[in-house]
Amino acid sequence: GVALPGAIAHSIAILPGFRVEGICVLADCAHAQTLARDEYIGDIIERQFADADVLLLTKPDLVSNAELQRMQVWLSEKWPRPQHIPARHGRVPNAVLLGQFSSHTNSQTTGHHDGAYNSVALRFDAPVDAQLLANRLTRPNYGLIRAKGFVDDISGRRALIQIVGPRCEVTFPPEPAEPGLICIGLKERLNRSAIDNLVSERTARTG
Repeated sequence: GVALPGAIAHSIAILPGFRVEGICVLADCAHAQTLARDEYIGDIIERQFADADVLLLTKPDLVSNAELQRMQVWLSEKWPRPQHIPARHGRVPNAVLLGQFSSHTNSQTTGHHDGAYNSVALRFDAPVDAQLLANRLTRPNYGLIRAKGFVDDISGRRALIQIVGPRCEVTFPPEPAEPGLICIGLKERLNRSAIDNLVSERTARTG
């Protein structure tokens, strides 16, 4: 049988020294819909998409804008959970796929040289419920692909929040860094006003 991404992630997660931040599945813009309808492999394709936290849409430059939009609508209707990211010419920032972005990123910084991504840096003046905040930021209306950073939790400890699409994790590392939460998303989807409202609710300030 074919090993599905969720099963692979589960196997890796139980190994000592490993953890799963998120599952990224590639979807070929030119062929994904045809393959998903295939009598023999369609079910496998659909189950792979269902396991994803991020669906990376490859080769969008080989289809028309209308075809790309139709594919995105199809994906959103069938799999609304993962974030869908077009990867034009295979270019995707490390911040999006690997969470490798600087803690000094500010609200004006874009995460990609073509300006497709925006990032927002949040810094909270008072302790927050880290798990509640993380859960809230995974909601689709905020438009986040990735978020990573430290906040002071209401427990009195400093928490590390990591978000990949709809997946979030809150941990309490023994050697935490300075507070600051970096959020990144596609420019047209990152809902800055919703994020600002969330921050205001928690008497925080954006960095």
